[in-house]
Amino acid sequence: MEAPGIVGGLTETLRQGGYLADRGLATALFVGLSLHRPILLEGEVGVGKTEVAKVLASVLRVGLRPADAAHPGAVRAPGGRSRRGG
Repeated sequence: MEAPGIVGGLTETLRQGGYLADRGLATALFVGLSLHRPILLEGEVGVGKTEVAKVLASVLRVGLRPADAAHPGAVRAPGGRSRRGG
């Protein structure tokens, strides 16, 4: 699936995937997707950063490569171990 062409479309796509995004988050995600740029989500534990990433990856049918904030430049290897990105 291609990214929706408007913010409202992305909001609806996320809703269909089970995530209720507010206008600000949907706008930030839309801009990142439109510019083909990475999206950094920051926030307290439990606010939904990982969930929005999972839903977005799922509805767009793309892979998800979570970063390890404790080790910048690291990516999760299969099995959950971190390795340094190069």
